[in-house]
Amino acid sequence: MLTLQLRELEADGILERSERREGRVVVAEYTFTPFGRTVEPLLLALCAWGSLVQTRAERPATTLDSIPQEGDHKQATEDDDEQAREDREPRPRRRGGVRA
Repeated sequence: MLTLQLRELEADGILERSERREGRVVVAEYTFTPFGRTVEPLLLALCAWGSLVQTRAERPATTLDSIPQEGDHKQATEDDDEQAREDREPRPRRRGGVRA
């Protein structure tokens, strides 16, 4: 599976493969191409995020808990909608009954 992934990354121009012989064994080495190095900031950001997650898991109830969680935006949106409704002037009621 690893070989397949490495070959795909090579075909996409992200990695370069070089080979060298050590006796009877052929050793393959992979390096990033200049294009492949453009992913470095993303990998560093992902690594930093992983460290944050690990730290949070090791220290429950820290200041890291103030980081917004999934679903937090939903409650804020509902609160904002409720406040907006309160700020509006009441609509005039229509007269008339419900027809059966």
